[in-house]
Amino acid sequence: MVKPILKGMLAGLGSGILLAIIMKYVELYTEKKIYSLLLNIDFIPLTERIQGNEPIELVLHLLVSSGFGVFFVLLKPKFANKRVLTFLLILPAILLYFPLSYISRSEITSAADLFSFLLWSAAHVVYALILPL
Repeated sequence: MVKPILKGMLAGLGSGILLAIIMKYVELYTEKKIYSLLLNIDFIPLTERIQGNEPIELVLHLLVSSGFGVFFVLLKPKFANKRVLTFLLILPAILLYFPLSYISRSEITSAADLFSFLLWSAAHVVYALILPL
């Protein structure tokens, strides 16, 4: 049981790093704050001391991504098509764009910004394609 969990954590970690790199590059190139939204935690109580600390926020994102990887590895035997599983797992993350942009205390991006949503979605689709590898 330890080996699949470790494998899932590593898959999530690798995919999460790639997702962060893609989003950081896209944010720099387009000025759409999707990377900032990915790392934003200002809506979580008691996180004031670490808000704006990019390395710590990135580690938190990677912990969540590792969790996705573990879920993927544990659920994979129950699915004939692992691509379907990854997209089922990543769909909630894509849809999180709306509540995250809405509940953010800082003006990162608007929930109504369709272009930002498309960039967010495309980056998460790449994540879903990389996770099974």
